Amino acid sequence: MRLSHEETTFWYGCALRAAGLPAGAVNAAIAMIQWAEIRHGLGVAYFDRRAATLALDAGAMRLAADNAIDGGGQSSLLVGPALLDIAIVAAKTQGRATVSAVKIGDAGWLGQVCDVAAARGLAAVLSFTAQG
Repeated sequence: MRLSHEETTFWYGCALRAAGLPAGAVNAAIAMIQWAEIRHGLGVAYFDRRAATLALDAGAMRLAADNAIDGGGQSSLLVGPALLDIAIVAAKTQGRATVSAVKIGDAGWLGQVCDVAAARGLAAVLSFTAQG
């Protein structure tokens, strides 16, 4: 089955809101899933596998330092856009920035964050380790 960009935007939005993603984070999360589907053909399948166990509690995240987030085990759909915001602000105010995150529940969509950062003129590198 093929769906248009508009249809996937609608259906992902419905699914993410039903899963409990805060309303302000829905559009960024939709873009992350669509990016993974367009670039790698895995956005839909990965979302389908992860949907039942997505951790989407914005209150569980916290700033660990000026340029670091403790994701509190939450999904990259929630943590990723926050990392991007920190990176952009830090790069604009300091000339360059290194941001990091720990305890992210999944990393399947983080490539989109690097792509957006690069489109905004930042050099972006994604490095992560899986534990457990």
